[in-house]
Amino acid sequence: MKIQLKSEFSLSNNSFLYSDYDDLMLRGIYTQIMLDISETLTEEEYYEKEAMDDDMLTEIGEIICYRFDLKYSQNDLYYVADNYNEDLHQIARFFFYQEGKELLEEEIIANTIYYINDVFIKPEYRGKNYGLYAVALLLESIASEQLVSCHPAPMRDYKDKYSEEKGKILLRKYWSKLGLDRYEKKHNILWSSEWEMPKWIRKKLFPDFEDNEDSIIEKILSDVNSDKDNLVKQEDNVTMTEEEKDNLLFAFWEYLRCIENYAPERYSKTLYSYLTHYYSYSELLLKQFDINEISELVKPLLNKKGEPMFTQQEIETFHDAIKFAFSNDPKKVVNYLCTIEYHFPKKNSNEEVKITCTLKVKCISNEYLKLSEDNGEYYQYINDIVEKLLYEHYLDPNLLDPENYWHFQDLDYKLLDE
Repeated sequence: MKIQLKSEFSLSNNSFLYSDYDDLMLRGIYTQIMLDISETLTEEEYYEKEAMDDDMLTEIGEIICYRFDLKYSQNDLYYVADNYNEDLHQIARFFFYQEGKELLEEEIIANTIYYINDVFIKPEYRGKNYGLYAVALLLESIASEQLVSCHPAPMRDYKDKYSEEKGKILLRKYWSKLGLDRYEKKHNILWSSEWEMPKWIRKKLFPDFEDNEDSIIEKILSDVNSDKDNLVKQEDNVTMTEEEKDNLLFAFWEYLRCIENYAPERYSKTLYSYLTHYYSYSELLLKQFDINEISELVKPLLNKKGEPMFTQQEIETFHDAIKFAFSNDPKKVVNYLCTIEYHFPKKNSNEEVKITCTLKVKCISNEYLKLSEDNGEYYQYINDIVEKLLYEHYLDPNLLDPENYWHFQDLDYKLLDE
């Protein structure tokens, strides 16, 4: 699979002139998605095209996105967005006047906002994730570590098949795979404050890509041999085995990953980056900081308003992750028996397949995660584990297309006694 992009960048804010000069506060980016079809041709077709000097690329879709330049006044940006279209107006209103304003001023360090306005793939090329891959390539080129957002709606070709609400759920689930890890339900905005290409997409696009995170961690752990940084529980001086070190790190990261995905308002990526760069991973964990030590450490860090950069809730979450990693409570991880009904589109068909499954899954106890059960955060976490098990071990990829649109209905969650 070889995807190529052809992008055109607008050289004017719009057909209207906001001022005497055109300052590109808001830039439109139109991108054609091209697919190299040379590998699908017969030898005869290939040489015929080559002899005719025909292009081996065929257009399979398009992307329309916009770039807000945050060095300009938010009021001016809002005015320009309002004159473009309703979608841009809603995004500008959210980040400049509504719930996103505080985040933009206190947490987000990006200097641009990218808004994915529309992605279209021709019907005959759907079901292969070309849309996800193309948007990821575009963002990697222009929006790495910047704020990226979209409205997961509408499903223009599925309006007759799904309700508006179900369409939002399906599209949110689909575009979350792009690495958009935050969601504002009230305004139906999916976004990431510092976008980076997900590893699973990078491996698909660049097969030679190697994720060396594990080897880096291993090197960090093996290199820490001084008296200050030796891998010892400092309070009781009991030496840890390699397996215990690995389990500590895994539990710590798994806890924070869950909070980031299902209760992002409690998690600060900036706090995590600051502390893990200030200390080595090993020292950070094995010191077992109390919450007052962490608070004192980050106390000098202030936002643009001169207020503390990190909330008490974010600090408590980080401390809770350390406590969880070191807890010997056998019930910190629990088992659920889950019965869930899934609906998939059949591969290369509009026919829908229904699967009812009952699986036993292991997950972090909500006594530790403290996710909202009323809002469904904890059950979404359980469901995602079920979904991963299904996808990796049980689904027949020759029959179903689980990476395409699919939805589920929760039937039952039963906590099992140990």
